[in-house]
Amino acid sequence: MPTNPDLLQQYLQTTALFQFLNSEINRVVPSPIIPHLSISQEWATPAEVNILHEELCGMLNIADVKQTLQWNFNKRFKSLYGQAEYPVVNGVQIWRIQYASRYWLLLSNPERKNLITHEMCHLAVERHFGYDKVINGKKVTAHGTHWKKLMEKCGEDPAMVYKEELGSAELSSIANLNTLIAKADQIVGS
Repeated sequence: MPTNPDLLQQYLQTTALFQFLNSEINRVVPSPIIPHLSISQEWATPAEVNILHEELCGMLNIADVKQTLQWNFNKRFKSLYGQAEYPVVNGVQIWRIQYASRYWLLLSNPERKNLITHEMCHLAVERHFGYDKVINGKKVTAHGTHWKKLMEKCGEDPAMVYKEELGSAELSSIANLNTLIAKADQIVGS
């Protein structure tokens, strides 16, 4: 890790580590590495996620879902980017989305927007059609025709989040981080 403050800042700005250190996810633990850096990055903060949830509820004609929508980051997800759930509790439909914090940091802004839309479309499919029902001769499934049409209605690619394997994305990010550390160390050492 570079010790020159300017080089450290440049290094961190080119890595996901910088985004993590300035993220809402990391706010619960103060960063001893670079407490003076507060450059705002354009990425999906909780406030932005809330705005996008609201916009998508309008686009997908599920405004009633927004009233009870709950969402959070899940640190335990290891094989999921996100998960939409819609349990009925005491006769009340609950709409819930969880995003994997470990992968959230690896996704670009467009990928995070796609993921948010992806999960909201799952809620919309349940709200409008209900899973495992047959409508117009087609069974309503998790990533079936109904869900894909809603993704396209929102202007998103239904396959975008699933194009890369989770393990390779994580390993690639670690390899890039190690390469950047080595380059920064060479510059500082010379």
